[in-house]
Amino acid sequence: MKQSVLLTGANGFVGTQIARRLLQKKEVTLLALIRAADAEEGSRRLARDWWDWSDLVEAIGDRIKVVCGNVCSPV
Repeated sequence: MKQSVLLTGANGFVGTQIARRLLQKKEVTLLALIRAADAEEGSRRLARDWWDWSDLVEAIGDRIKVVCGNVCSPV
């Protein structure tokens, strides 16, 4: 069964480790909430912050989808 998981703080240390563990499961698609103007900028931020983990960088756009937003912003 396909699963989608929304992960806030994905580009922080703890979020990175959670993302690595989640992507070990083949059925998981990760929705990474990133503060960025658009998905392209968000993808660049993730790639920059995850440069140590090539497996994660390679999954951006495929199994990792960038969702732009900020949990601290008022609605």
